[in-house]
Amino acid sequence: MRQIFNIANYKDRNYTLLLISLALCFASFQTVLIPSLDYIALSIKNNNHTFYNYATVAALATSLPAACSLLAGYLVNNLTYKTLINLICGVVTFFYVLTFFYHQNFVMYAIFVICCGLLFNALFFGLDRQIVTLLTDKIREFQNDMFILGGILAIINYKISGYLFLHFGLYGIAGYCLVLNIIIYICLNAINIDPNVIQNQVPKASLPNIKNLFKTLLKHRKLIVFMGIMLTIMFTSSGLTLLLTTKIHHENLPTTLWSSNMAFMALGGLLGAMVCKLRVWQNINGILILCVAEVLFGICLFGISWIHSANGLLAILWFCGFLNPFILINMNTIFFKYVSNNSDLISISPVVNGLTTSAFYVLCLIGPMILNRLLQFGIDYKILLITCGMLEILLAVILVNIKSLRTDFS
Repeated sequence: MRQIFNIANYKDRNYTLLLISLALCFASFQTVLIPSLDYIALSIKNNNHTFYNYATVAALATSLPAACSLLAGYLVNNLTYKTLINLICGVVTFFYVLTFFYHQNFVMYAIFVICCGLLFNALFFGLDRQIVTLLTDKIREFQNDMFILGGILAIINYKISGYLFLHFGLYGIAGYCLVLNIIIYICLNAINIDPNVIQNQVPKASLPNIKNLFKTLLKHRKLIVFMGIMLTIMFTSSGLTLLLTTKIHHENLPTTLWSSNMAFMALGGLLGAMVCKLRVWQNINGILILCVAEVLFGICLFGISWIHSANGLLAILWFCGFLNPFILINMNTIFFKYVSNNSDLISISPVVNGLTTSAFYVLCLIGPMILNRLLQFGIDYKILLITCGMLEILLAVILVNIKSLRTDFS
């Protein structure tokens, strides 16, 4: 148990408050607001084209805020800490209040949800330099703890969001998110920030223009190759939620199964993150772990296309969730460690992180849009799931066979 939970980290008040704040930010957006869009889509019966469009909007809303990460990184790179949290938490509260009055219009509600996601993403990048600088020796543990706490919150929030939507509609969703936002603000406001720490460790630099930013990144070609392959993997798996929602809709499975699926996936992610903290994984090459997990994830996509029983679907999605931490924690750890070891990157880390995240999620926007067109053209969702699974396996094989990356990013 001591291998999983490093109690010393939780004794650091700033570490704990930062962990809770960021976990609540992601949880309120990804496990409450985004599911509410899917619930609206699943309430549509016997109108496939409208369903596809609503379900696609829900899938795009997940990725669009992150796709704008480069802009968010530029906007918050030089904001002071207090200005950052006051501005973002205040505007998010304003959007939640607007939701009470304009939620009847699906387009308006989707815009509110996306704007909240954009603001939470900007908040994350505003805190990015503190993470990569102050937590350099704890980045992997922080990633693990984020997954564990995020998994716990997801299990709770998926079921709460389903209950609130069923009994109170979008009024209940907005009210619950408003409470979470207040807790986020209280935690962030309680963090003891010493501006001298950041100023002493990171040289103050003017924000680079796009041309100079790319010149800086081109000096790190191995990082570009690694991120390029990961971009393609993200693109391939970006349509899973859309295809899963389509499967539930077309096979006339109960709407409540959607929230149960997500809760079981979150439970798998929680357990996977706890297993990732075991010391045995620290001595294994991160890229090797990532690639094995990707191959297994691809096989899971085959299983989702074949399985029709609710229990079987819950089991395989639990395993998908279990694999996610092995993929994402190792990917993020490799990236953060590389940035923290290069002074030209760390001085503009919010912008660099924003650029790579934007690139990831722009592709995640394109994926569901392509799948939407293919589904409307009549291509079976089962064929699309199998195709995505095959591509996941192929990309993992390519990545694990690039020996220079395995050596340098061990």
